[in-house]
Amino acid sequence: IDGDEDFLSDSLWAAFGDYARHHGGCLIVGRKTVEAVATWGAAMGFHDFPDLCKVVVTSDDTWTVPEGFLRARSPADALALLEREGMTSVLLAGGPILNRAFAEAKLIDHVLFRIEPVIIGEGLPVVASGPHDLRLELDGAPHVTMGMVTLRYRVIR
Repeated sequence: IDGDEDFLSDSLWAAFGDYARHHGGCLIVGRKTVEAVATWGAAMGFHDFPDLCKVVVTSDDTWTVPEGFLRARSPADALALLEREGMTSVLLAGGPILNRAFAEAKLIDHVLFRIEPVIIGEGLPVVASGPHDLRLELDGAPHVTMGMVTLRYRVIR
């Protein structure tokens, strides 16, 4: 993530927040994602979701966690923290490295893709390369709203 996500629409960002609210009310993100979103300025950012529980996973103890976030050192640490808070479901909204860590630990139950009608020429993978496989099965029919297609997959164990 380089902070240049100008292809994201306000409606997609709002839908992201709504999805998190309806599926546990909590987000887990990585440090790089928090830093990238902070570059977007006042127009759009994690400050838009004061009602959500937000956890940042980072092993960098020198990094200052922004106000409104809880800190975890690993995927297992994040889930244990949220379990103590009474959470039973969470939206992982990390970048490729954090997504890989959760995939390798087999801590992903569903994968959601929201496709907006924009084509970009380059970008980051959803999951960084590593020794993991996620076998998926479509979990229901695709949903279309405001020009976006939502695909939800269940991870096959």
